Amino acid sequence: MRIVDVAEFYADAGGGVKTYINAKLRAGSEQGHELLVIAPGKKDLREVREGGQVFWIQSPAMPGDSRYHLFSSQAKVSALLDELKPDVIEGSSPYGGAWFASGWGGSAVRSFVFHQDPVAALAHPLLDRHISRPVLDRLAAPVWSYLRRLSRRFDTTVVAGHWLAERLSEFGLQNVEAVPFGIDPIPFFNAEPSPQLRAHWLNRMHIPPAVGTLLIAVSRHHPEKRLPVLIQAMQHLPETFGLVIYGDGPIRAHIEREAAHSPRVAIAGYTQSRPALATAMRSADIFVHGSAAETFGLVVNEALAAGLPIVVPHAGGAGELAQPAFAETYPPGNPEACAAAILQLVARGLPSVRNAVSNHAPKIRTLNTHFVELFGHYRDLCSQRTL
Repeated sequence: MRIVDVAEFYADAGGGVKTYINAKLRAGSEQGHELLVIAPGKKDLREVREGGQVFWIQSPAMPGDSRYHLFSSQAKVSALLDELKPDVIEGSSPYGGAWFASGWGGSAVRSFVFHQDPVAALAHPLLDRHISRPVLDRLAAPVWSYLRRLSRRFDTTVVAGHWLAERLSEFGLQNVEAVPFGIDPIPFFNAEPSPQLRAHWLNRMHIPPAVGTLLIAVSRHHPEKRLPVLIQAMQHLPETFGLVIYGDGPIRAHIEREAAHSPRVAIAGYTQSRPALATAMRSADIFVHGSAAETFGLVVNEALAAGLPIVVPHAGGAGELAQPAFAETYPPGNPEACAAAILQLVARGLPSVRNAVSNHAPKIRTLNTHFVELFGHYRDLCSQRTL
């Protein structure tokens, strides 16, 4: 098959969407499919990448986050699709990209790849400390109406987790298909811990490494990730606990100001090196996460592959991954509860909890499994078109 992903949130400095699409390009090539990406960027450009091709269309930058751009021309997208003649079109955002993908006049199978729940990612983090999440979902009725109209333009709506498939189906989206994502666990399986790196971060926080507990978070700096919750949780933990945060994003300045209030929080910044990130995870004691809006939880699975027990919100993709043997959960947005969950995990004995992570690690879902299932789903849809 020739599969074209109209991917509005594909960017070189992006996060999980970029990681996922690059893996899909490689998997398509390995499994005999031709994978192409149409993405908005700074200029028109075509390049070979990861066994496929990326076609950049010059587009305006996203307000508030210049790493990303937004499609602005149906004509440009349609012209490329006329040239590429796909068997399957994927629309990978609920904004212009999906409308432009579904608005093309060709006969390809259309797949709405749902990477983000905008209500859970935007409304919940801003308001769920004051208004219950079910009430917020009801107040978001216009958003659900918009998404229902959009999903009706596609043959399938693909989501990364069963929890999200159930949620979207409840709100009336069409033909929702759960094809859970996966990760490449090998770099995280193979990484060795670095006592020097662990000591570096703990010493920077004025914590003796011999008695310190190092928490690590890896996250885009965006409101939906709720990093301030993790930073504020440090106020409720003993002075032997330190937190290092890897990542970058549009609200990094705000995160740094929050972190400046705590000498036991360090901002490591963004790293493109997967081996370096894997080493950092292996060198920590516990992985902590703030977002309750993850569709699958790529980075949470990577932490598990690196052997780390996890403390995550009890909702979303992260919550779906949190098995009691190696995880503690807390209500989203609650720093005190987050700290209590961390202490509860430590009280269970980190060596035994890490043994439970090791037993789980071979069961971590891989990207190869995901893509075999995804391409099989598309093949079935294409076959139905020919009947």
